[in-house]
Amino acid sequence: MFVFSENLSFWWPVKPIEPDPENAGKLIEREFEVLFELPTPEEAEADRKARAALLEALLKPELSDEEYQKAQADLRAFDDELALRRIKGWRKIGDQSGNPLPFSLFPKVFAYAHIKSAIDRAYAEAISEDKARLGN
Repeated sequence: MFVFSENLSFWWPVKPIEPDPENAGKLIEREFEVLFELPTPEEAEADRKARAALLEALLKPELSDEEYQKAQADLRAFDDELALRRIKGWRKIGDQSGNPLPFSLFPKVFAYAHIKSAIDRAYAEAISEDKARLGN
C-alpha cells in the first residue's frame, strides 16, 4: 500500500570520494547517510523560479567579469542553501577518533567540495525514479 506523506523524509547513502592517505595515487569511497526531506510541489516550483532568475542573470552578454563572478557566486550560494534546507540529519559520520559528529557541524562539513558533490549525487539518485533500483 502506498502511504502519502506531504513532507516525505528518507535516509540515503552519501559516498564521498577522497584520495587514499595510505596508497599514493588511489582513491577511496566512504559512506555516510543523510536524512533528506523532499520539498512540497509549491516549494519546488518557487525554488525552480528563483534559480531560473539567477541563471538568467548569468546569460546576459553585457555582464562585466566582476558581475559574472558575483552572479555565479549567488547561484552557488542559492544551491547550497537549498541543500542545507533539504537535509535534516546525518548518521554514520564521525571524527578521526571515531566519535559521532553532531549534525550542528553539517555546514562546516558541507563546505568541502568533494562532500558537496557526493551529497548532490546522492540527492539526484534518490529522486531519479530509476525503476531498475527497485530490483524487479
